[in-house]
Amino acid sequence: MKDRIAEDKVVKATGHGWDHWFGVLNSFAVQGYDHTSAAKHLVEKHGVSMWYAQTITIQYEQERGLRGKRQKTSGEFECSVSRTISAPLASCWNAWANAEDLSAWMNCQHQQEFVVAGRYSNSDGDMGEFTIIEPMQRIRFTWEHPNHKPGSRVTIEFSEKEDARTLVRLVHGRLADTAEADDLSKAWGQMMDQLKAWLER
Repeated sequence: MKDRIAEDKVVKATGHGWDHWFGVLNSFAVQGYDHTSAAKHLVEKHGVSMWYAQTITIQYEQERGLRGKRQKTSGEFECSVSRTISAPLASCWNAWANAEDLSAWMNCQHQQEFVVAGRYSNSDGDMGEFTIIEPMQRIRFTWEHPNHKPGSRVTIEFSEKEDARTLVRLVHGRLADTAEADDLSKAWGQMMDQLKAWLER
């Protein structure tokens, strides 16, 4: 379960604390409940900003058992990992686009045809197909592994920062449940640490 934002921050931003907003959502839920309507209710009827309306609603759903950890409003599970790397955008991009570079920092052998609808595979048993390639911006591919739910997908986004740094964000979606999302979050975190160390070497 996601930890609550500190009470004083919620009060400062919204005028009330967690108990108040959970009470509001309890009353709203009596008439039927869905995430979008609940967040909209906080915005339109109680003047809460959209960001805090989403935050309060998600926390409420998790604590009431309406939403699992790492579960989206669609019901799907996902994990996300990001690192700011002291390396130019082109270097970070090539670390994913070039099979030789990918093999070096992941410490396993990769083969890939880096085009939309091209296939990839590696010696760890991962395989799939590239579905989106937007140069220096975004890569998306399907991800298949015999030990995990089929049909998941990975999206990697690249954002150029000041001082020749790059933010690399990875989202792995369409996962089976919280346990799988937690497991892959840890695994991808280790991979992103390896990427950062390799590029900053």
